Amino acid sequence: MAQIMYPDGGTFPQGTPHKQKPYEFTFVIRWVGLILTIILLYLCIVLVGAGATATFLSVGLYYFVKGNSQNQQYMMRARVVAQAFTVGAFIFGMSAAAIKSVSKT
Repeated sequence: MAQIMYPDGGTFPQGTPHKQKPYEFTFVIRWVGLILTIILLYLCIVLVGAGATATFLSVGLYYFVKGNSQNQQYMMRARVVAQAFTVGAFIFGMSAAAIKSVSKT
């Protein structure tokens, strides 16, 4: 009897019905959806942090030009906090992606 080779390495005799498990494709769709959700979530968090950093920097420079040194100091401190948040979110996102990649293989 002839053998049919499937991509997963399994062989079935010809004429034997190969019933596909219903969860195989839904698992792939859920996995891809989860990965895309994680990437978009971390990307959004990093973009929000970068936007906050740019905003605090711009407002701080505005106060610097106006001569308001007290508010300029507050804005520069807020910029440092926003920048630390952005770098932390980026590192966390990259490490989460690396962990997902390692656990996948």
